[in-house]
Amino acid sequence: MELPKISAEIRNRRVELGLSLEYVAKKLGVNRSTVLRWEQGKINGLNRSHIYLLSKILYIPIEVLFGLEGKEMENSEIVKARLDLIEQTNKIDNLEDLKKLERYIKFVVLGK
Repeated sequence: MELPKISAEIRNRRVELGLSLEYVAKKLGVNRSTVLRWEQGKINGLNRSHIYLLSKILYIPIEVLFGLEGKEMENSEIVKARLDLIEQTNKIDNLEDLKKLERYIKFVVLGK
């Protein structure tokens, strides 16, 4: 896949999911400016390991980032819900927090 197309995929998906440059950079172990340059197509330092991690962080099938066709991207609303659930899970410090998460799942996810 051409670098400009990869760059657009990265930026569009990050914005669609409401993720900051800082969040993505931290997950990748790079600087915010590096991610910004990737999104702008100004850097060729996007190696295979970065592409793999970006596919996981942004929920983009790796085939899409490598320019192969066949897989569709997961609906952004589902991904946002998954990210919210991960964030809520990371906040659990005690039994009461766990009970709050259970109520959240029952209400929001299961509609009960």
